[in-house]
Amino acid sequence: MKKTNMLKTAEFARLCDVSKDTILYYDRMDLLIPAMRSPNGSRFYYTEQLNTFHIISFLRKAGCSIKDIKLFLDAKKPQDYLEMMEDKYQALLLQRKELERSIQSMKLLNYVLSLSESAIVLMVNAPSLYITHMTEEEASDRDERNKKYYEHISACRMNPSIDDYPIGYIFSPEDIINGRLTAKGYYSVCNDDTPGSTPGETGFRYREVISTDSLNVLSKIQDRIQKLQKNGIEIIDTVKCDVLLGNLFQPEHMSDNSFDMNCIVEIYIPFKITNLDNSILIQDRWDM
Repeated sequence: MKKTNMLKTAEFARLCDVSKDTILYYDRMDLLIPAMRSPNGSRFYYTEQLNTFHIISFLRKAGCSIKDIKLFLDAKKPQDYLEMMEDKYQALLLQRKELERSIQSMKLLNYVLSLSESAIVLMVNAPSLYITHMTEEEASDRDERNKKYYEHISACRMNPSIDDYPIGYIFSPEDIINGRLTAKGYYSVCNDDTPGSTPGETGFRYREVISTDSLNVLSKIQDRIQKLQKNGIEIIDTVKCDVLLGNLFQPEHMSDNSFDMNCIVEIYIPFKITNLDNSILIQDRWDM
């Protein structure tokens, strides 16, 4: 075989815009075999082999393993290629979803760190919610609560338009005032067009991020509701609570004394102002 119009390894590597080591590695893996070897071991490539290199490079960027690439190059069947690309496409979609979740978690962390201690906010164009409701019987039974929780989580993970973090809890203001932290259901933020979603509630909210141990969450929320009521503010609808860190409820295997995990929750208490003198609260931060 003549060496005319053939390239040595270093020359072929420059044509491919990679290092010589990369070409040698593909040779060792039987992916890009030289067209000719001289008696002294020098490798020679045709320029037409650049096409094979581009295929290898593309498949590598798509996340294909060396083994998969070799199988494809050996078979060279378009159907095999299409099936491999579909598998890798689905895998990349999953990776993107996990990456988006990580990005959302980082955004949430930055958001939590930037929040003021308390504020009156006007919820305009509030996001839709995906809600899993519980009956009184389900809410009072630990096993039934867990079933509903996993049902909610599963729905979130099956539908990428529903955020699976953070998970929100719905409470009755009357239960909180009476010393009962019993969730009426779970909720997550979702797109407006998500089937089964509930339109976001507009109106005024008292919002606060509370950092405390889990045993004191109830008393903290109680205190906020009572102070709102003392200021002539009428609580309407349910209290919503996003758990940003930790756990609101005591794990079954822990005693009251051992369960003192710190948690961070963001509470939303919906209200309407019956006394116009309190309208100043809307304009400025309200320090409670």
